[in-house]
Amino acid sequence: MKCRLLITAALCVFLTACGTDADTYPAQQPNNQVAEQTAPAAFTCKVTIMDINGNTLTVKPIDGSLELSSSDIFTLSAQLLDEDVTPTIGMTLEITYDGSILETYPASFSGIQKVAVVSEAPIVSDTPLSSSGTLMNNLEYEIAAGDSYATQYKQRGYYINDADNKYQYIICSGEHSTGGYGIEITRIDTLDVGTVIITVEETTPSPDEAVTEAFTYPNCSIIFSYEPPEGIRIKNSTGTEYECLGHSFAGIDDVFQPYDESGS
Repeated sequence: MKCRLLITAALCVFLTACGTDADTYPAQQPNNQVAEQTAPAAFTCKVTIMDINGNTLTVKPIDGSLELSSSDIFTLSAQLLDEDVTPTIGMTLEITYDGSILETYPASFSGIQKVAVVSEAPIVSDTPLSSSGTLMNNLEYEIAAGDSYATQYKQRGYYINDADNKYQYIICSGEHSTGGYGIEITRIDTLDVGTVIITVEETTPSPDEAVTEAFTYPNCSIIFSYEPPEGIRIKNSTGTEYECLGHSFAGIDDVFQPYDESGS
């Protein structure tokens, strides 16, 4: 009997000791937690769209930006914008990136995380159309009519002519198999970044209109007293921009006549 009691007592002491150890010193769990990754630093820069060439935007950091110490202009893919955003000259964007700049020219932002629209292009001058006038920064202009039979203007787009110490933009609607077609400047806008926006309207003959049975090349032009430093954008009323076709070196007075506001 004593032997059984001693065995039972010893067994209780052993189990109590094991229980105490288990409660006091729990088994160490395996460390399978993934280390938290540090998010990349985010820097922001506000830029203004200065030029659009397909899906490539040329942008300029706004005044006071630290990025200007690296470059005065940068390139940016338009595909980084939201699908419902149509980029326009003068639009202000905010770029969130990792703080690195690719030292090319134009420069590029590295590690872009987000591109958001801050504001649309502000128009500071909506000039009533007249045959001549003055825009911002004393930029004088004069609208001129062209010769629809000038065969050098067969392509649709515009040429730049810097003859006679003036800058002329010759806007062409392309080749047409008959007369009755036309093109004219209908609006002039100036953005606060200094870009001039020229809007033109192309016209076609009505079905019952008597037209000349000859190929025609409708064109018009606008002449500036100096080259606008931030460029000229030429588009039609639907927003489609005209492509620059190159330079023309004919004397301005040899090709174009003053614009007749009466249409005659």
